[in-house]
Amino acid sequence: MSRLAGCKLQVLGKAALLFVGICFAVQILGVIFNKKSPSLERAGPPLPVSRDAPRSCAPRTRVMFLKTHKTASSTLLNVLYRFGDARNLSFALPVGYQLGYPEQFHASYVKGYRNCSSQVFNIMCNHLRFYQPEVQN
Repeated sequence: MSRLAGCKLQVLGKAALLFVGICFAVQILGVIFNKKSPSLERAGPPLPVSRDAPRSCAPRTRVMFLKTHKTASSTLLNVLYRFGDARNLSFALPVGYQLGYPEQFHASYVKGYRNCSSQVFNIMCNHLRFYQPEVQN
């Protein structure tokens, strides 16, 4: 290696070391002087909610969610599972892997379903090919 190339490597090494040192110093100073902006702090306590005010929104406990591919439906499915679990709701779960998908849905694909049974499921939210007469069962 020539003397000029060795000199360039030394200069690059020193420049990289200086750059890392400056970044480290900025990080340390950011931690030391980290103060919240007054505009980000709460203006005061939350507003009181009147107990006499009519409720404009009540949670639904009968949910049919048609899960689709590549639309973040698994995330929403998880939210629905947590919602139902927290409220002791019943779920229409598949006997196997899915509710007969890609075939048309039949109520017999639901675990615990019997013909003309009085079993009511609160939440149904798996992959299925929608067929309204069977879903209503």
